[in-house]
Amino acid sequence: MTSKKNPSLIESKHILLASGTLLLAIYAQTIMLPIALGTLFALIIVPIIKFFESKGFSTVWSKTLSIICFALFIIVFLSGVALQASIVSSQWSEIEKKIEKTHESYSESQASKTINSLSSDKNGYFKPTLQSAFKAFQSALVGLVGSFVSMLIHLSSAFLFMILIIIEKERIKNFFEKMYPKKKYAKIFDAIGESVTTINSYIWGRLLLTGILSVVYGIFFSLIGLKFAIPVAILVALLNIIPYLGNLISIVFLMLISLLSEDTLFVASMTISIIVVYQFIEGNILEPWILGGSVNINPLTTILALTLFTLIWGVFGTLMAVPATAVVRVFLSHSDHYKPLAYLMSDSEES
Repeated sequence: MTSKKNPSLIESKHILLASGTLLLAIYAQTIMLPIALGTLFALIIVPIIKFFESKGFSTVWSKTLSIICFALFIIVFLSGVALQASIVSSQWSEIEKKIEKTHESYSESQASKTINSLSSDKNGYFKPTLQSAFKAFQSALVGLVGSFVSMLIHLSSAFLFMILIIIEKERIKNFFEKMYPKKKYAKIFDAIGESVTTINSYIWGRLLLTGILSVVYGIFFSLIGLKFAIPVAILVALLNIIPYLGNLISIVFLMLISLLSEDTLFVASMTISIIVVYQFIEGNILEPWILGGSVNINPLTTILALTLFTLIWGVFGTLMAVPATAVVRVFLSHSDHYKPLAYLMSDSEES
């Protein structure tokens, strides 16, 4: 005689599990963040392992070579970012002087006098200034640099977890096989397979778009005479990885860099025009062609995920939000009970 499972009991169990995971993510992020990152890295590296195996390498050598390739990629990527950031940061003092000069010119202008006359506080309560914007951006940059050591520690831990997950891949697979009935086990591994495909389509597609963006911005920034055109183009392209927020940060950053140019107004207006035109082309042509809606999550879900992950895990959370949410949606879509929730998160009519 088979006993029917109580749906409300199942739902309560899943709510408790989700709540427990969220609490662990917040209060035990020292361990949870590297595990989550390591799992994500392991999913990314799976196609590389399969590639080496298809070339006749043994499983051990395929895993070893894949780990080495991934490590080299991370080292080159971080070194490139650090190098470009150091080139740009070397000119902060010059930017600050230009901002001070621009601020003084503005203070003496008729526009400034008109705006200040409308303010209730004659001491400058409503006195917009580029200097304050610069200081806020500089503080944020200092905070980011200050957390660089912490980021490296988390990355190192994540890399270690990735290696362990890859080594114990078969044991983890056997664990699920022993833990769940055959039908449920098949569903879990269908979801894992779809998650691997989804994440890799998104990650490698996003990297390709970043490379295209670096080249396009590098050419145009050089033509209009923007200082440090190549390093700035690479940094702005990397910021583009962050949905929505990345473009806003890029515009503020480019406005500050354009102050180093002789014709500030021309360079500033051209950089904004280039960003707007490229974003239109990327959103309507390149992204659908390269990514093809690989993550299948709608803008509302994306914004909520970005907010939540950034609050919990900072910069790493911002970068992980989209792929992690895509994985959650995939697993929900393989559950009969939670398919409606997967549909709510998705960007298509099929969950």
